[in-house]
Amino acid sequence: MTSVVISQVYGGGGNSGATFKNDFIELFNRGNAGVDLTGWSVQYASAGGTSWSATNLSGIIQPGKYYLVQEAAGTGGTASLPTPDATGNINMSATSGKVALVDTTAALTGGCPLGPAVIDFVGFGSGTNCSETAAAPAPSNTTAVLRAGDGCLNTGNNSTDFSTGAPNPRNAGSPAHICGGALSQTEAAYLQTETGVGSVQTEAGAGLFISEWPLPFLFVSFSPEVFSAPRPQEDLRRWRRDVSASGPRGRRGGPPRPRGAWP
Repeated sequence: MTSVVISQVYGGGGNSGATFKNDFIELFNRGNAGVDLTGWSVQYASAGGTSWSATNLSGIIQPGKYYLVQEAAGTGGTASLPTPDATGNINMSATSGKVALVDTTAALTGGCPLGPAVIDFVGFGSGTNCSETAAAPAPSNTTAVLRAGDGCLNTGNNSTDFSTGAPNPRNAGSPAHICGGALSQTEAAYLQTETGVGSVQTEAGAGLFISEWPLPFLFVSFSPEVFSAPRPQEDLRRWRRDVSASGPRGRRGGPPRPRGAWP
């Protein structure tokens, strides 16, 4: 399974109120090895559509790095995108639609063409007929859908992995973001369910971060001597003898305790 995911989708470029002039799709490599995108494509269809438009990709996306795909421009907006890593002319809806990352350049067909060629898929907004588990929330002319953890979160549920926010296009020249360290509460709960990890550190600082992957189970053995009681101190044994000597008459002269017994 590839480590590259769709990390951001923005279809409001050039619309009323938009800052950026172009729509865009952003990819992110959340793994620890570079991935060659040559021969891959990003594809778009409307929320209920069956016809897909593709933009071809090329080049290697390094670990923790982003890849910016610039799409169609509108008549509004004031700012250009950062230098794109790939360029297309897909005109995306600002509020709903479907975006697929595909390991071929052949156009997809059908309303929900999930299959081996589809590396990642995001359905967003109301009326979308295909998504991973459930659709991401609807963006707008001024908001994008962004994958949580700066691209790191991937639970296989668009509604969990994405939220809306101000568009933040990042390209191959943007600072790397290596996945690891503290996780969101959502991803921590997901990892516990999927991997059986019992304790992970979250953004709130609770618990111990183990890993995105379960660690080997460690067997630990202890000698019974570890749990045996230590010999009492000399002055404490003296105190016990003094108490016995001064106790009630009927309790004096009892059988001595075995040597070393405690208590």
